[in-house]
Amino acid sequence: MSLSVNCMTRGPAPRAAALLGLLRPAVDEIVVALDERAEAEVAATVARVADKLIRYPYAEPVDRPLAWLHAECSGDWVLTIDDDEIPSRALLDALPELAGAVDVTHFWLPRRWLYPDPTRFLAQPPWRPDYQLRLVLNDPRTVSFPDETHKPISALGPGRYVDAPLYHADCILNPLERRREKAWKYEHSRPGKRVAGRPMNELYYLPETLDDPRTATVPGEDEALIRTVLDAEPVGSPEIDLDTIPRATREQIDRFWQGRALASTAYQARLTVLDDWSELAAGEVRAFDVRAENLGGEVFSWGEAGRPEIRLATRWRDRTGQELVAEGLRTPLPGDLHPGESAIVPVQVAAPEVPGRHRLEIDLVHEHVRWFECGTSVEIDVVGGRRIGLVVDDDAVLRAELARLAEVAPDHEPVVFTPAGEAVAEALGVRARPSLEPYLLDRLPAGPRGAARVVLRTAALVRAARAFAAGEGSSVPHDARTFLEEVSKLEGLVVAARNPPVRAAAVLAARALGVPATLAGDAPRGRLVNRALLSLAERRVSAWEGPSPRTSQLGDPAISPSEPAAAERPEWEYVPEGWARAHADERVKGWNVDAIAEAYRAKWPSFVKAAESGGTLGIYHEAVAGEEVPTDDLPAHNMLVTLGYVLALAARAKERLSILDWGGGSGHYYLLAKALLPGVALEYHCKDVPTLAALGRELLPEVTFHDDDSCLAARYDVVLVSGALQYAEDWKSMLARLGEAADPYLYVTRLPVALESPSFVVVQRAYAYGYDTEYLGWVLNRGQLLERASSAGLRLVREFLLQAWFSAAGAPEDPVGHRGFLWRARTRS
Repeated sequence: MSLSVNCMTRGPAPRAAALLGLLRPAVDEIVVALDERAEAEVAATVARVADKLIRYPYAEPVDRPLAWLHAECSGDWVLTIDDDEIPSRALLDALPELAGAVDVTHFWLPRRWLYPDPTRFLAQPPWRPDYQLRLVLNDPRTVSFPDETHKPISALGPGRYVDAPLYHADCILNPLERRREKAWKYEHSRPGKRVAGRPMNELYYLPETLDDPRTATVPGEDEALIRTVLDAEPVGSPEIDLDTIPRATREQIDRFWQGRALASTAYQARLTVLDDWSELAAGEVRAFDVRAENLGGEVFSWGEAGRPEIRLATRWRDRTGQELVAEGLRTPLPGDLHPGESAIVPVQVAAPEVPGRHRLEIDLVHEHVRWFECGTSVEIDVVGGRRIGLVVDDDAVLRAELARLAEVAPDHEPVVFTPAGEAVAEALGVRARPSLEPYLLDRLPAGPRGAARVVLRTAALVRAARAFAAGEGSSVPHDARTFLEEVSKLEGLVVAARNPPVRAAAVLAARALGVPATLAGDAPRGRLVNRALLSLAERRVSAWEGPSPRTSQLGDPAISPSEPAAAERPEWEYVPEGWARAHADERVKGWNVDAIAEAYRAKWPSFVKAAESGGTLGIYHEAVAGEEVPTDDLPAHNMLVTLGYVLALAARAKERLSILDWGGGSGHYYLLAKALLPGVALEYHCKDVPTLAALGRELLPEVTFHDDDSCLAARYDVVLVSGALQYAEDWKSMLARLGEAADPYLYVTRLPVALESPSFVVVQRAYAYGYDTEYLGWVLNRGQLLERASSAGLRLVREFLLQAWFSAAGAPEDPVGHRGFLWRARTRS
């Protein structure tokens, strides 16, 4: 089979001609799009090696002409190459064989970024691996050209990754300022893309921002090819009249570009409903055959990936014309619909949940732009369906229960609550809804604390169900809210899950909603476990719903210590007013309270025993009051092994290590650091509130304790901040100050982070730990944290995942996970 190569260029002439000259023996056709801003010398030089040369008007984005240029290629396969890239010897040798492949539709080629000179390339993420989809079958049915930065080509079908690189010379051809301008331009055209915690374009094009990026040596045979292109000298070429070179117009190019704007005349079509259906069950999904005719002047592209995004869409209105469903299901076209053509499209329709006689409207929509407003409508009777819910977590049980329901209640539609979710709906043709497992069981601590957390979540679910049934609001996370909403519509609920906590929670929630619930089958460990969980959760709900609290002069509930409900409120809760809560609620006492010091003193012997035992490192000093400090806590083990890595990294070639433990309590990490790093002397400083610093001086006289931030005037090999930064109201300034004290490492861990929502404040009620206090803390948006650290001159060395999570009632993001971040401060003179 034949192979075409295409390239867009403006020159310089010697380099472009040398690049194409390398490819000439390996390809059948060379097609060059010449930027019309190029000089005649470039055209004359490139014409010597190109089979087809076409001038084109440049316009942003740079990949805009690619689909058009691809269509100009006549080969069975097409290779796309940029004019600042050089093929390796392996790629040149492999091209004939690759172009003969019959089992794939595309190949990915690794791109190596040359830096800091032609003899070396960047050999660490994100520059390696950097696979580029460049060699594709020349078939419009399998290849498309998305309007997306850094992803100019997309292909369907099987592909292959080839160990035959392209070398990218941008970082050695262009000066820093020009690359900085390019990164800025890309970032503003498609903002938000990130790699390694930093803006993607900045990192890719500015390797100088890293202190010492890892590089590898270019093989000798490839270095010779690179030199051939980069060192190419001008060659004499006959003069050429640019007007004799064919020129593509902007209209010709943009006809292929997926990012083009459509003319108003494109939004013309005719839709005809071919089915004569007059009734649907509430919530039923069914396909209506519709004939779609394109009466405009643009091609309507096919499939989910088709651009412009033109889909058939549905809307529902009631008999008065009020919208019931403003944005219904979308159905893509099965194939390209050219002007003047028509096609039959089975349009997916989901009936509204509200029974009645409604009007279904079917129209074409250009996503994110406009509706065509040329659709059709039909009157549909939506009848209320009878539904039975099924809570199940085993595939065999699910199939058995569905068969049983079909036999005993054939007029009832099953609604399945299962971890498998939409996969079940597609495989078995049933309505699937989110299960309770994510809300109830995800990210639980090990041991008794995990069991207690399940009971708390079950109790919160039941309270929310009662509030929902009464028409009141609820702070239960999204998956649980969906569960409650769906169960409330049922005539009954069959609970066949094998997991006892799920069985108990589902039954209690259904009862609270007034929906009959039946337990089917039996769970492991039998009915006794079910009854025990039901009883525990019921008691917990009763405690939460105890006597109505009296109201203080501030208007907030004022709960006396004798009232058990003071500690029965959620341990974690969202604080929408933020740090203003600290001045308005007398229960928010913070950390500087005698109760915390007394609890630490009481647990100190157990902690010392655990730290000095020489056993496992699953040691978590924040143990529940009255319990021994554990040594088998898996999340704590992960966190302490990570701490050992940080200390070992800082202690390389050192016999003594200076550490500032900011927010370190009474010095717990000092004993752990000695256990993790026994061969290194520690100069240990610990800063915390006065009550804990005083206790620390008593328990660990060899450690220097500070009760204010004057300790930040000095510098330390490691500044350790474990579970503490979130309690600084002005965390941004504090992060910068901590970075100034780090010489060179700042390690912030046990930090709650939000991945989607902006930073927000929560309150923790620490009564279970014997602390008799409540305190505020941040959940920091990860992106905001990393940006602040970068602006403070901190370079991220490593990010750590921690097995620590909590759910804060009412929070904008829930549950919340913890992470650790190791930064290296800027080099100081």
